Amino acid sequence: MTNLQVILSPVPPSATPPISLPINIAIHNPAATPVTFLNWGTPFDPKANLLGVFQINDTTADQPITLDTIKFNRQLPPSRDDLVEIPAESSMERTITIPHVPLEEGHEYAVQAKGIWHGIWECPRDQVTDSQLQQLDQRGEFESEQAVFKRNKEMVAYIDIPTDAARVLSVFLAGGIAIIPSSVGYGIVATESTALQRIYTVKRRQPHKRHAIIGSYALHREIHVLPPDRMDLVRLLTVDLNFPLGVIAPYRRDHPLIARLDEETLAASSMHGTMAMLVNGGPFQEELVRVAAAGGRAVLGSSANLTGQGTKTMVEEIEPEIHEAADIVVDYGRVRDCWPRASSTMVDFESMRVVRVGACYEVIRDVVQRFAGMQWPDPSVR
Repeated sequence: MTNLQVILSPVPPSATPPISLPINIAIHNPAATPVTFLNWGTPFDPKANLLGVFQINDTTADQPITLDTIKFNRQLPPSRDDLVEIPAESSMERTITIPHVPLEEGHEYAVQAKGIWHGIWECPRDQVTDSQLQQLDQRGEFESEQAVFKRNKEMVAYIDIPTDAARVLSVFLAGGIAIIPSSVGYGIVATESTALQRIYTVKRRQPHKRHAIIGSYALHREIHVLPPDRMDLVRLLTVDLNFPLGVIAPYRRDHPLIARLDEETLAASSMHGTMAMLVNGGPFQEELVRVAAAGGRAVLGSSANLTGQGTKTMVEEIEPEIHEAADIVVDYGRVRDCWPRASSTMVDFESMRVVRVGACYEVIRDVVQRFAGMQWPDPSVR
C-alpha cells in the first residue's frame, strides 16, 4: 500500500487567550498512481482538531499537552463525500485550527499527526466500489514528522477565526449586523429578519434584488436539490479545486434553516423556486456558517457596498454609511480572489447558465469545458 506522507506546518498561534493553534497540513502522494482515502480520523477529517489526531509536546518542559477530545460513532457505510483523492505525485493541503491550547510564553513545542487510514485505495475516487466502502478492508497507518514552533513572549496579533466567528454569532443572536471577509470580497450579513431589512435599506437595494445564503459545500448539499452529476460538478469546483462559487439551484423548503425564515425574508432570498448560495468563501466563512447552522440560523446578506458601487476588497473601501450600519466588522485585510474582478462567479445549476462572471471565472470555465464538456461564455468575446 502506498505510503502517503503527512506534513505539518504550524502557524504562529493566537496572541491572546483563549489560544488557538492553526496548522497547515499537506498530504503528499509520491506514487505514480492516484490514491484515495477515507478522511475519518485523519488530518483531513473536518473534526480532526477534536479527535486526538494531533499530539503536542512541550519540549521546553518535556511534557505532553492535554488537548480537548471527543468520541462519537460513525454511520456505515461512509459517504463518498468523505473520500479524498490525491493525484499521482501530487499533494493536497488543508488548514485546521486546534482551539484552547494551553501554551506557555517562551516555550518551544512539537506537534505531530498520528493515526490510522481507515480506508485507503490505490485508485481514483470514482473507482472505489460500494463493497470496499462497506468493508473498509484496506487500511494503513500514518505518522508525520514532528513540526516545531515557539510561543514567543511578544507576538504579533494574528487572526483568530474561531474566536472571531463566535463574536459575530453573538452579534447575530442579539439581532445585529456584521461585515465579514470572504475570499471574493467583504459582505454585510445577518440572520434575523429585522437586521436583513436594515441591510436592504442602508444599501439602497431595489426590491428585485435578492439576499444570498452564506454557505458551505455541506450546507449546499443539504439545502439545494440537483441531479448527482451537477452536485459532483459543484464539488469538483468548490472542494477538489478550491474555487469560490455562487450556486443557484432549487432548494428544500423543509430544511430547518429555511423553514425558520419568515415569508418576507424567504421572498427576499429566493426567486422562481431557486436560492443562491456562496459556497467555499474562505476559512472564516466556513467557520461562521458552521457555528451559525449549529445554532439553527442561516446567514444571509449581500456585498458590503451601496447598490451598484462594486464589491469591496478591503474594509477601507467600504462606504461610511455601510460601515456604520454594522455592529461588528471583521477586518482580515485585502481578500484573496479579487483579480481581475471581485465578487463570486455565479451559476444557475438548474439551467447551467452563467448568471455572473466573477472571481476565477476563466479557470472555472476551463475546468467545466475539460471535465464536463460544456462551453460557457468567453468574457473576452463581446
